[in-house]
Amino acid sequence: MDSLGDFPSDIYFEILTRTPLETLETCRLVSMQWNGMTYHSSFLKSLHQRTKTLSGFFINNDKFSTTVSPNIPAESSDLSLGFIPNRTRSRLKIEAVANQGLVLVQKEVYGMKNYSQFYVCKPSTKEWHQIPNPKTKYFTQKISMVVLGSKPLQYYKIVRLSEPKHRVIKHEGEWYCVLHCEIFDSTSWVWKRLEDVRFPFCSGLVYNPVVLACGTRFHWLRSDNQVFVFDVEKEDWTVFGLPNLACLENNKKLVQYEGRVGLVYKESESQCMELWVVEEYYYPFKKKSKQVSWNKKQRIVLSDEALNKFHPTFLPCAFYSSDVVVIQSFYDIVFYNFVSDQMVKIKIPGDWCSRDVVHYQTDFEANLELFKATARICGSDDQLNDNLLSEAGDGRQCRRTRSIAPVFWWRNPTFLFLIIVMFVFTLLCHVCL
Repeated sequence: MDSLGDFPSDIYFEILTRTPLETLETCRLVSMQWNGMTYHSSFLKSLHQRTKTLSGFFINNDKFSTTVSPNIPAESSDLSLGFIPNRTRSRLKIEAVANQGLVLVQKEVYGMKNYSQFYVCKPSTKEWHQIPNPKTKYFTQKISMVVLGSKPLQYYKIVRLSEPKHRVIKHEGEWYCVLHCEIFDSTSWVWKRLEDVRFPFCSGLVYNPVVLACGTRFHWLRSDNQVFVFDVEKEDWTVFGLPNLACLENNKKLVQYEGRVGLVYKESESQCMELWVVEEYYYPFKKKSKQVSWNKKQRIVLSDEALNKFHPTFLPCAFYSSDVVVIQSFYDIVFYNFVSDQMVKIKIPGDWCSRDVVHYQTDFEANLELFKATARICGSDDQLNDNLLSEAGDGRQCRRTRSIAPVFWWRNPTFLFLIIVMFVFTLLCHVCL
């Protein structure tokens, strides 16, 4: 046997189904054969049984948040956020889900003055820590997170696009729509403002979950049938167009398919679905527009039996594996295997059109605890100020985590004392007059 290709595929299957998630992401880069094998539904089912991992989707909207999975019972796949400190007049909202099971959560607190707090957590191990707030006075339009390493500390970055006060500007004689761009680095523990992103006038990012593909590149769909790409490592962005046939369809979504960015849509004249996948593109981000080649990967023809079980308003929204498409129906989330014509239907409460369906894959390895301890070391109110950096146990620098909840006037003794003095002085003036 002179090469890896001489081994039977069963040996690869047995080895890779016992591989941790972080190592599996690297193994997918070895060959196209390994990459395709690790995205098949049979492989994912064996992987979950042998490595005790979970895989499914977060279903999130303004009223509820739950998880669904086709191969795991509901009680085993429930990744609730009850371990995060929460008050009665507050709401937890999942903002982004990263690889290796990390979740970015925003806690909105309601009171005399509304404010927000951001947490990074791992629901499978009940670990969490609070991160500094971005510029919350700007409305968040898109926010995403990616894990770049997990040993010895969890290293991740967060990208946030927000609407400025003046969203439309004129630049070099042309009108543009502008978004602020911020990036958070877990090693520096600060938000960094990047150059604003400019779109052509009357175009913007549509309501569509982000797709992480081709390494560390985020992909969002724009309203002018363009794909906005942000490279986290290069901290730069570009755009490319959709296939011509897909531009005429309305019900289209960007998806991740076998590690690549894809586009799935339901044909308007039939009940069929088509999947297009973009070929690998390697180029420097110097040009702000780049044409890539799309390949028609699948044409999914639903059987009559499957159509009878779907609501007429069903829409494809993601791919659980290379042979299972996730379909969003009126009150259901359906995992449909278009190869074997089998499906798993899960009832979901709430309005179907307001749901976010976000894929997750996680293990039970505790890798946020060290970061949490480091944040405590850096958080001495008596010895550190806002700009002070201290050394953690492994030599990595971090910025202290401080409470970002506002101090209301009734909790401030000095301000309360001044109010009483002014009240007494006003009363005495009235009595003297």
